[in-house]
Amino acid sequence: MRPWNLTIVVFLAISTGTALVCWALWVFVMQPTGEAVKTANQLHDRFLAELPISPRIAASAGTLFSQTSRASEFVLLESSGTVVETLEGLLPLGGELVVESSYTATTGIRAREHFQLDVRSGGKVVDCTLPQPRILTVELGDPQIRKPAGMDWNTLPEKHRHRALRTLERGARRQLQEEQSPRKAREALEALVEGILHSEHCEPVFPAGETPLSPDSDHGKPLR
Repeated sequence: MRPWNLTIVVFLAISTGTALVCWALWVFVMQPTGEAVKTANQLHDRFLAELPISPRIAASAGTLFSQTSRASEFVLLESSGTVVETLEGLLPLGGELVVESSYTATTGIRAREHFQLDVRSGGKVVDCTLPQPRILTVELGDPQIRKPAGMDWNTLPEKHRHRALRTLERGARRQLQEEQSPRKAREALEALVEGILHSEHCEPVFPAGETPLSPDSDHGKPLR
């Protein structure tokens, strides 16, 4: 082979190899990374517009947006019910004091709790780390005395009323836990996040072992 022909062959080989490397970098690295960053920007805008808390959003192994909030709490579930509690040692002649009260409660997340989305390369799959909802508030109604019959709430000494109110609130919180209010709030949060991600043509991935969606309960109504 003539020297100048060999030079052309070597040049073409190098040029072809360089072109293949550039093509591979674009297809397997640059384009997927660009799509992930684009998706992260779109999700950030959607969360800011639709929820009071916007998660930390990362893509391509870097944080693009910090977690922000317009409120200290995000209520996901409102509940109501009636709680009945029995107390001992408060009546002058002994016996049980049975008190009851209606209540309203909210369950949700606090703004400071960790909330993060990690957009995978390609921008179509998002790993979601969600905060664990908790019972935020319990408001008691007007308490009543069931037993002894005919006894008025206001006849109780103030310290006994305070003790009874604390017992009623603890009972309401225990009842909300038994009714799985935090789990229902978690399901509501997952549904909200999933809806936003699907609107941007992304598929959410929640950590293994998270609670699945369950039928709606009469004890609480998810909020948007």
